[in-house]
Amino acid sequence: MTEHAICSDCSFQDLYLDQLARQNMSTNHQCSVCEKRPAAPLESLAEHIGNTVSQQLRRESDEETYFYTRHGDGPKGDELQAVLQELGCDHPWSIYLAEALCEFDYCWSSNVEGFFDSEGTYFTERVSTESVEDAWTRFVGIAQSGPRYFNKKIREFLDDLFNSVLSVPQEFAPWDVILDSSSLIYRGRVFDDMAEMREAMAAPDKLMGAPPSALAKGLRMNAPGSPIFYGAENKETVLSELRPAIDSWVLVCGFRPITALRILDLGSLELAEEHSPRPTSYFNPTAVKRLQHLRFLTFLSNRLTRPVAPRREDVDYRPTQMIANYIENVLGYDGLKWKSAQNTGGHNIGLFARSAKISPCHGHGEKLSSDNIVEFYDEDDVELIEFRIKRIKNKSSTKVPEFMQSIPIAVLNASLRADLNEIEVAQVTKATYTTNAYSVEFDDSEPCVETDTAF
Repeated sequence: MTEHAICSDCSFQDLYLDQLARQNMSTNHQCSVCEKRPAAPLESLAEHIGNTVSQQLRRESDEETYFYTRHGDGPKGDELQAVLQELGCDHPWSIYLAEALCEFDYCWSSNVEGFFDSEGTYFTERVSTESVEDAWTRFVGIAQSGPRYFNKKIREFLDDLFNSVLSVPQEFAPWDVILDSSSLIYRGRVFDDMAEMREAMAAPDKLMGAPPSALAKGLRMNAPGSPIFYGAENKETVLSELRPAIDSWVLVCGFRPITALRILDLGSLELAEEHSPRPTSYFNPTAVKRLQHLRFLTFLSNRLTRPVAPRREDVDYRPTQMIANYIENVLGYDGLKWKSAQNTGGHNIGLFARSAKISPCHGHGEKLSSDNIVEFYDEDDVELIEFRIKRIKNKSSTKVPEFMQSIPIAVLNASLRADLNEIEVAQVTKATYTTNAYSVEFDDSEPCVETDTAF
């Protein structure tokens, strides 16, 4: 193969390739175009960009080639020089660079010989699904095997990851959400006893908030002992996420922020790539790495919504718990918003402990009281229960000055207050399930000899 080289005057239009060529100039090589000036051999450039290029390509499989050849249908890959042009390498250098990559004949990212092949065809994938899934698998492995806190590898990974997002201009960042007094966050609790539910109804500031640290179980976004105020944007999502038992009672209460709360919408992170500036060069490993981070965040926003089997919660929740801990303590957000795994179209909201203190909704000389009235339909004999909440004066209210009796009690650093007009009770009467049905075929042929595998 003819060894090609490029000089500074005949260089690439792509700025990164041009810079790389200038850094690799050698008096031992002459430009293949002008045949006058010292030049950079394309083999040295291939060595620098091979890994970056391979991460953005998928080689057409033998099965795809066979299907296309036989049926004339389906996707058809392009020759290597064509995809290099698509990445931004101008003609005729794309031809020469393709030859240099094939000569080098090595894929660093997967340690596979022969990824670049003059007879191979390729599809352009700016960031392959396989590379994103590999990154998630590595992250999960570190999270599940290393320490939960002060994990240096996790911190470095998340620093690198979120720096790509935080570099997007604020006005193009739909994942930055501000909740104010016009916002409602619904939270629910399941009760087996109506009396206990009525008690919580009369004290939402004490009995409807996040559990105390000693009782906080590890869930999707919090480690054991680190409580989070789990809520949702609507009542339907609350009921779906709680998955209450038949004949139980669910008390759903709406809360309004007293102060503005800054929330990271994890679902909107899938828009990060769309709102991010186009890389200046697809041959620049730094720019491509940033693109990989943005694609990983898209993957992450979808991964966070997957249901987890109860017996695997302690293990499978650890990666998301670490991400939530980072978002709270490093990025400084008040909480998170993510897609509901149980209610399509619904969103959950989790407020970190420091932003989830609830202020009482009664005055210094008052308290809330709840009762219920039971009536019956004449025709169907079905119970109709009406619940009521009202303010009453404390027996000790005479000790409180009259002008203070109706002034709401202030709680230091409180961020939420229950909206007494947004309380609802649901009695669970039945449950429905959405399933995928798979058939099982019985093979009634002559029994085969037993081996290590069934078939």
